[in-house]
Amino acid sequence: MLGSHASADTVELVRHTLRATNPKGFMQAVRCSTEDHAPPFGAGLTMPLLMIQGEDDRIMPAGANASLLAKAVPQARLTMLDGCGHLPEVEMPIRVNDLVREFLAARGSRA
Repeated sequence: MLGSHASADTVELVRHTLRATNPKGFMQAVRCSTEDHAPPFGAGLTMPLLMIQGEDDRIMPAGANASLLAKAVPQARLTMLDGCGHLPEVEMPIRVNDLVREFLAARGSRA
């Protein structure tokens, strides 16, 4: 779940969180993300969109989700984080917050 750069503290935090995760709810989320009857990925989205993806994400690799969405949404921006897994906001919170701040600041200057 985590990338190669995850600290020992981050690993322990995620282990603690996973112990509290409801397995039935987790499996329901997995099924929903893999069902074929969903509308086309990104269909109808026209707003600016920031996606932050870990390069080491083995749960939902970019090629199976974020890259497809980036191609489908005209105003999408995909940022890949080296050494990061499935939880960029946990593994690299400062970098993620900086990216969100930059993205929102750029949108605010266009208003």
